[in-house]
Amino acid sequence: MDSTSETTTLVLRAREEQGIRRRGEPVTIGVPLPRGRVREGRELLLTDGEGNLCPLQTAIVDRWSGGTARWAHLDFTVDVEAGTEVEMRLHTTGPPDSGVGAPGTLRLDETERGWFVDTGAAQFTIDRREFLPFQSVRSGGLELLEPARSRWSAIDADGDRWIPRVRGAALEVEGPLRSTILLTGVFGRERSRGRERPLLDFAARLSFFAGSGSCRATITVRNPRRAKHAGGHWHLGDEGSILLEDLSLEFGCRRAPVVSWSTRPNAPLAEAPDGGVEIYQDSSGGENWRSRIHLDRTGSIPVSFCGYRLRTGGVQRTGRRATPRIAVHDGNAGVSASMRHFWQNFPKAMEARDGVLTVRLFPRQFGGLHEIQGGEQKTHDLVLTFGEAATAPEPDAHRAPLLFRLDPDWCEASGAIPYLTARHRDRNGLYLRLVDQAIEGPDAFESKREEADEYGWRNFGETWADHEARYWEGEGTFISHANNQYDVVYGALVQFLRSGDPRWFRIHEELARHVIDIDIYHTHEDRAAYNQGLFWHTAHYIDGDTSTHRTYPKGSVGGGPDDEHNYTTGLMHYWFLTADPLGREAAIGCARWVIDADDGARTVFRWIDRGRTGLASKTRELHYHGPGRGAGNSINALLNGWRLTEDETYLEKCHEILRRTIHPEDDLEARRLLDAEERWSYTVHLQSLGRFLDDAAEAARADELYAYARAALLHYARWMAEHERPILDAADALEYPNETWAAQDVRKSDVFKFAALHSEGEERERFLERGEFFFRHSLETLDGFDTKSYTRPVSILMHYGIMQSWFDHHPDDARTPPPPVETFGDPVEFVPQRSRAVKKLKVLTGAIGALVIAGIVAGRVLLR
Repeated sequence: MDSTSETTTLVLRAREEQGIRRRGEPVTIGVPLPRGRVREGRELLLTDGEGNLCPLQTAIVDRWSGGTARWAHLDFTVDVEAGTEVEMRLHTTGPPDSGVGAPGTLRLDETERGWFVDTGAAQFTIDRREFLPFQSVRSGGLELLEPARSRWSAIDADGDRWIPRVRGAALEVEGPLRSTILLTGVFGRERSRGRERPLLDFAARLSFFAGSGSCRATITVRNPRRAKHAGGHWHLGDEGSILLEDLSLEFGCRRAPVVSWSTRPNAPLAEAPDGGVEIYQDSSGGENWRSRIHLDRTGSIPVSFCGYRLRTGGVQRTGRRATPRIAVHDGNAGVSASMRHFWQNFPKAMEARDGVLTVRLFPRQFGGLHEIQGGEQKTHDLVLTFGEAATAPEPDAHRAPLLFRLDPDWCEASGAIPYLTARHRDRNGLYLRLVDQAIEGPDAFESKREEADEYGWRNFGETWADHEARYWEGEGTFISHANNQYDVVYGALVQFLRSGDPRWFRIHEELARHVIDIDIYHTHEDRAAYNQGLFWHTAHYIDGDTSTHRTYPKGSVGGGPDDEHNYTTGLMHYWFLTADPLGREAAIGCARWVIDADDGARTVFRWIDRGRTGLASKTRELHYHGPGRGAGNSINALLNGWRLTEDETYLEKCHEILRRTIHPEDDLEARRLLDAEERWSYTVHLQSLGRFLDDAAEAARADELYAYARAALLHYARWMAEHERPILDAADALEYPNETWAAQDVRKSDVFKFAALHSEGEERERFLERGEFFFRHSLETLDGFDTKSYTRPVSILMHYGIMQSWFDHHPDDARTPPPPVETFGDPVEFVPQRSRAVKKLKVLTGAIGALVIAGIVAGRVLLR
């Protein structure tokens, strides 16, 4: 199949692999849409495998420049038998108002105190001032909760109890099939001691579904304090951390003589013989469950045993990995709870006794205190089910939700993901084989996760940096985390959309959630250059010890969040694909970080100089503001911020950094671009420049800056065509001439293809030839290394190199020509705020000194 540009139907497929019969399972998914096809969500129709129209809720979340939809979020429900495949079809040819809405079973009314939600299966009352999380839940005419015995609370290291106090409430999503209420606030001491700082911040998203007695609760707890990071090193035990003994939700149940449980999604519920059960996951249950990755602030590994324990009826049993569900009921109706990724996010506990169902997010059973670092947060996904459904088999599906796969041909034809081609059309077998090392074979990312035991609430989703362990001679697991060295979140998404392979989606989703919670510095109390920024990967070849995911352990140079690894494209697309608002918030926050970090009015030098700091455009050294990964990633992040918000502030800042760091008449010999150790990442900048030109062309903004950026790209590409060589050709100049350098050369291939889009004739052919050369040479050289499966080179290829297949199928692709521009002026060297301030201080100090000397001389004259 060569193209699906005229296809008007997107096929969505999901395979039931858990052995669960699913009925009315709610599905939320994002889909890309071709330009010009759909303007409003009501133009979309959904049918099942037999052609029957199905209820559909839609939201347009991204638009092409002409105003038509580029990404849409869909909500629907699905029935599927255990072990079978279900197929749904989305049609983009429906006339306005021809869609089928929900059958009117989800009603939401705002009251003076909060909201009343009627799903048709249950009725929920939510208080905007007090988080229990429900004031009342009724189903089948029965009241199911006892508010007096329901609470959410935290116990600190001193044994004091803290309770949530709601400070903000909003209806985030309202629709006929799904509505979401967002509650935000803080944990205050239960017995107030006057004015004192709250313990934690929280955000709780409560989602309700038509015809369902279930509520999906996505709960985030955050320590908003800054870390002290003495010496630029970030370790557990920092003064900014808080320590918890326990953080739990308790639900008092009215109809609760019976307790039932299961430890996996497809297992039937078993009745607790004495009316009580405890399921506690202490460690991952893997072979390396006592990995050094779990070191705590004391240097100890606090996990006590392998896997989980289950206590009921006076008997204790153990197992490896639990994904439990517990129901409290009277045989007909009641309340049940389950948690997605329970064992992966250990320690976790669920228990029920005496009519109280408890979900422990940070359980008291753990062998040590739970430390939440300054600026760190954690999000948990719970499903609470009420009424007769609490003991029915269907709620088991929430622990392992269906994953719908999008047709790769549709994704390619939509054009919403730049340069994406369906995998089955990719002719580059070596590229596919090298990329697939992430999901297949003994060195797949999942296998590496098991080897290092990258589990636990702080680690789950992370990718282990096995390449950094190459020179490790110590005992136990080498601690090094790879996630933000490149945009693996985006790379996994690209591979998922071009193949439909669910293994790629798991990498994408789990890593995105990890990055959002753990790798972003969630505080406003530190320096502007750090607040809300992204931490890097662990410092090269240094054991992370107790620095967790914060880059700089003792023995490293020290530092903090920085522009050189500020990756947001994966987070933006995570929002597009999953409808998780945390992805959108994170991508916008990291774009805002670029603006704030460059704001001289936020630094200690502001009394001397309030100009730009340069912290959003430097690469490697503060004084270098030419093409490099720092400026390149800032440009990319700002483009994403602009796309998500349509706020021109982000685009204006993007223009500023672009002009600051590159010019069509740069002296390229002076740039020393062939010094790979210092300047290899200029290709990152040029890739971002290519993306800028693509976005500008799509937005019909072929203006003077478009001409400027295009001329700069071609200036560098012409030099590259004459001078660039494979990096390993000069291996003697490298400190570590390894497999990663081979993979990095694929960036040069992409740069030449971007340049070809803006060229014609012999020059275009020259660029395409160079692009082809570096693509082939990069892959063939990497394939010759026995370390080709290391995380770092595979991560690079996941994201880059897909342009080759695109050009194989679109050899004549070209971009909008620029307007005529007489001159771009002369290059101007940017001087960062610190250098300007130091210079002014020297002048000021000299002037003061001169005045003092003059005063002394004058005094002596007078004394005479």
